[in-house]
Order: sequence, then structure tokens, then C-alpha cells
Amino acid sequence: MVIVHRVFRRCFAEMPALVRGVHPGDTARAGVVVEYLRGVTDALHHHHTDEDTLLWPPLLQRVDVERPLVLKM
Repeated sequence: MVIVHRVFRRCFAEMPALVRGVHPGDTARAGVVVEYLRGVTDALHHHHTDEDTLLWPPLLQRVDVERPLVLKM
């Protein structure tokens, strides 16, 4: 869990520099950057959807004292 979230944070932190690094008129590079950004954002969406459906409900059934923390996550 820690590694996946670390990777997403790093990818999103790098995005502004990737976008700024595309030279005006370089549509080929812009296309590559767009596909990368789309891939990362799609992966994040699927990751959070999977957490919401596969992780949090079963975890909430197993915790008691930690319930507020799980709900916050």
C-alpha cells in the first residue's frame, strides 16, 4: 500500500515539469505526455475504485477501535 501511494505521489509531482517541458508546436511529444498523464490518472481512478469496493468494506467489518481511522482513509 505504501509503495503504490508513493509511486502515485511521485508521478503527480512530476507532471507539471513534464507539461512545461513540451516545446511549443511539438505535438508528437505533447501526445506522449498526454498518454502518460492519462495512464497515471486512469490508474489512480481504478486504484481508488478498487480500494472503495475491495478493501475498505471488509476492513470496516474487522475493526472496532480503529473504525474512525478507516473511515477517514
